[in-house]
Amino acid sequence: MWLIKKLAAILITLLFVVISLLYFFYYLHSVSVPKEYESIETEHLSNEVNVFSHSAGIKEVVAKNEKDAYFSIGYIHASDRMFQMDIMRRTARGELSEIYGRKFLHFDKYMRTLNLKEVAHKNARLTNMHVKKLLENYCDGINFYLKENKSRLHFAFSALNYFPEKWSVEDCYLIERLFAYQMSVAFRNDVNFGSIAELIGIDKTMKLLPDFEQYSSFIYDDLQTDSTKSKRKKKSYASVFTETFEYANILDNLNNFFEDTIYKSLLSDKTFGCNAWAMKKIQSGSSSAILANDFHSELTIPSLWYQTIIIYPGTNLAGYSIPGIPFYLQGGMIMLHGAYLMR
Repeated sequence: MWLIKKLAAILITLLFVVISLLYFFYYLHSVSVPKEYESIETEHLSNEVNVFSHSAGIKEVVAKNEKDAYFSIGYIHASDRMFQMDIMRRTARGELSEIYGRKFLHFDKYMRTLNLKEVAHKNARLTNMHVKKLLENYCDGINFYLKENKSRLHFAFSALNYFPEKWSVEDCYLIERLFAYQMSVAFRNDVNFGSIAELIGIDKTMKLLPDFEQYSSFIYDDLQTDSTKSKRKKKSYASVFTETFEYANILDNLNNFFEDTIYKSLLSDKTFGCNAWAMKKIQSGSSSAILANDFHSELTIPSLWYQTIIIYPGTNLAGYSIPGIPFYLQGGMIMLHGAYLMR
């Protein structure tokens, strides 16, 4: 009898533990998942906005004006990617050690040396009023989500025991600057080339590398003016090597830092050959231009990109933005005043 009671107690305890674990894992899986159907009221919107989620999870925003559209983009970015956005913001600011501990301190020091926060502050101050207003609408959407969903944020916030700060226009520029740094390989290349020059000398290094002119901006000859020609001053890699060669100890430290696991996981510089070009017809009488880009960024989880479709009077846009920035960096189809343009 005693043995039966003991076995029953063990089974009941195990059952309780299993049920608790299942509930816990269900909570982790579903805590930040948006509801299938939800109606929200806020004074930030002047008209009704409909947000649809396609079978692939792509959000479609249908608004009656630009202001409401950008507020809604902020809201859906926060609902799906708030932790990713906050980690990118902390990466750019150099504040990861506040949540991850001392092992990230050396990385934070490096990022604070880059001083992206000050650059973002200056860019935000110089933004024209229309763009700034759209960014403010976007930030309002993010902050409204944070205010109304404190118990529904990504479980990582609870695990790390902190709540994200309000989003600001400067934070949008911080993400943009962080992205620009990740897409820029010139700094890393100069360090690597300097290290090579230190080992084999500048003259031998120059024989291994192509001329600097092959990497400069290309302007079709017939479109060049005297002013653009004068601005394109030739510069050889030798001058770069001479400058970096003088800082051998710094180069060694930087190379070691670039190989650090934390740096590689947060700031991978594998761009896989991104390219961009712009074209404008001078004699068309129009100030319009064509801008095209082709990003080859590394695959990550979650993805760097966030695909949405935005529709409001005069605009029908499908493309990709980076969570934390409302504007599209990769576009699909645009409709302006009834005319469709493919990009």
